[in-house]
Amino acid sequence: MAGDALTYQEIAEIITEITGKKIEAVQASLKEVEESIGEPFGAASAEGYRWNDMVNYPATPAHLAKFGLSTASFRQWTLRQDWSTLVD
Repeated sequence: MAGDALTYQEIAEIITEITGKKIEAVQASLKEVEESIGEPFGAASAEGYRWNDMVNYPATPAHLAKFGLSTASFRQWTLRQDWSTLVD
């Protein structure tokens, strides 16, 4: 869980800045997600996105703080990753 709520565009911008590689946020319909992933996981993945759009995940950094837990920002997390294995 990140300590901030970002759009896909903001996430792409942070990864681009840190890796030096252009990352583009692409929006796809649930049908496109299902078709691009294919069987056996496409339908389940699309359903997960659909559920998240309707229900969402209510946990926030404030909820975690009640248990003495803290989070990092997405930028902080991104800086700790070894992007050489993911971005060529």
